[in-house]
Amino acid sequence: MSLLAVVGPTGSSAPAWESHLSLVASVIALVIGIVTLPTALQMFFGRPRLKIEFDQDRIEKITRLRCLVRNERVRNRFLRWLGVVRTPVEISADFGISEWRTGRKIVHLERATIVTDRQHGLHVDLPFSITPVRFLLVMHPENSEAFVHRDNGSHTGVTLSPGTYVAHVDIITAHQQIKTADHTFTVGVEANGTYWVGAAETP
Repeated sequence: MSLLAVVGPTGSSAPAWESHLSLVASVIALVIGIVTLPTALQMFFGRPRLKIEFDQDRIEKITRLRCLVRNERVRNRFLRWLGVVRTPVEISADFGISEWRTGRKIVHLERATIVTDRQHGLHVDLPFSITPVRFLLVMHPENSEAFVHRDNGSHTGVTLSPGTYVAHVDIITAHQQIKTADHTFTVGVEANGTYWVGAAETP
């Protein structure tokens, strides 16, 4: 029997096994793509995204002005369905306070103590969470002067006379990326006259 009889006049047997091999390779590539897609999406869309907010409360007759920081949730429903979440990030916070009208510095930038549900310190981990991390800026007890809050929460000599001020906040990540925000606030003669004014300014 001649070789031509085995292979055929056109050599058609070789493309058959090659096409099967190509199909198998395509299936393997598709499976690998499906398996690695969430990881790739997580790396790109799950990067930390910080949001700075300001609020106030009143506890035991003390008005407190606070700064809140969130690692915002992934908004896209499809990405959330694929399991993409915000990557945790370590942060620290610096703050300063100046007079609104003159720009005179009352408090130059100094490190804040941040409080989370699990930590309390100058450096904390910020995962995605509905509850933000927070730190105090100003406290105004009833029948007393307003003052700048520091680590121990006590009166430290930096009092704030009635007037309008600007709080400046820098949130620094472990990679030295900085997100900033400014917010104006008023200090009243009485504690109930101390509050944030308008909306925060973020670049």
